[in-house]
Amino acid sequence: TRKKVVLVTLGSRKYFGEYALENKDGLRSAAVIAVTETKLLALHSDDYQHIFSSFKAAQKKRIVSLLSSKLCVFHNWDEEKLYKIAEKTLVQNYNPGSVIFKEGDRLSSLIIIKQGIVRLMKSIPKPHLLHPNPSKRSFSYQISSNLFL
Repeated sequence: TRKKVVLVTLGSRKYFGEYALENKDGLRSAAVIAVTETKLLALHSDDYQHIFSSFKAAQKKRIVSLLSSKLCVFHNWDEEKLYKIAEKTLVQNYNPGSVIFKEGDRLSSLIIIKQGIVRLMKSIPKPHLLHPNPSKRSFSYQISSNLFL
C-alpha cells in the first residue's frame, strides 16, 4: 500500500497541470483535491499548445536578438546557429536572495543574465590567514565580465 503525501498547497493565482500538458502522454503526475470552495480557470490542451508555441517563437526571437547584439561571444554567429541556441535555452526567474547555484555545484550551463543583477560569491580563506606577515598582506578579487558586453 502506498501513502499519499501533500506535495504543495496552492492558492489564488497559482497554477498546476503544465507538466502534463508539455509531455506527450498527458498524464497527471499527482492528484489535486480542493481544500476549500474553489473556482478554477481551465485552458484546453490544444489551446495551451497553440498559445505556448506562439510564446516560444516570440521568446526565441527575443533571445536571438539578445545573443546577437549584446554578447560579444555570440555577436558574429549566423542567425541559424543563434536560433538553435535559442531553442535550447530555458528562461528562469529568481527572487532576490534566491541561490541560483552554490559553490561546488557541477557546471551544467552557460548562464546569461537577461535582466537583473546577481552576485558571484566565493569562499576564500580569511585575509589574516593568507599571509603570516600582516604587513605584507594584500587581497583583491576581480571578476572579468567582458563576455557579457
